[in-house]
Amino acid sequence: MLLREPAVVALQTMRAHKLRSFLMLLGIVLSVSTLIIVVALIEGTNQYIANTVANMGSNVFLVHQFPLITDAEQFIKARRRNKKITWDDFEAMRDGLKLPKAVGVEVRVFGKLRYGQQDMQDVNVRGVTANIGDMDVQEPATGRYITDLETDDFSVFEDGVKQEVTFFNKTNLPIALALLLDTSASMETKLQTAQEAAIGFGRRLR
Repeated sequence: MLLREPAVVALQTMRAHKLRSFLMLLGIVLSVSTLIIVVALIEGTNQYIANTVANMGSNVFLVHQFPLITDAEQFIKARRRNKKITWDDFEAMRDGLKLPKAVGVEVRVFGKLRYGQQDMQDVNVRGVTANIGDMDVQEPATGRYITDLETDDFSVFEDGVKQEVTFFNKTNLPIALALLLDTSASMETKLQTAQEAAIGFGRRLR
């Protein structure tokens, strides 16, 4: 009985002032929608920073073609001004920098994938050098790197039949490597290039 009378008065007021009631309701809807959008933007920014920066740790330094840009005009200027980072740039940093423990590279592009008769458009394809697995942190849902497995942590199946793992080792083992170069007369003008390529290949095995 106590709530019935105020409710009846409220309904009578809304009927008597329909335009005012509509404008008030519209204002409430817009206010709530704006709050939801702002919260979503903040949450998205936090997740972006957590996934691309914070998860890598405080001792990882990132080099991008563009900084964090929120203005369209500034982004257009940056596209004209900032050159693309190439593989040669990566090799120069990897071979020239002395302080970093490791230097890796990551490339993300949107492309088209095909498996059998199925096609997928605008797939985020990610390619990295092997040492990124020691620097980056990924959640299982996004395909994180798994570097701490033991033999009991996984199973190998072939045609649905479980196979016995006879050898599994994740330690870095020394290797013996020999490179043979063709030094015949046909290589006279290309021998220096071949030697430099062989030296570069050897350095990448460090």
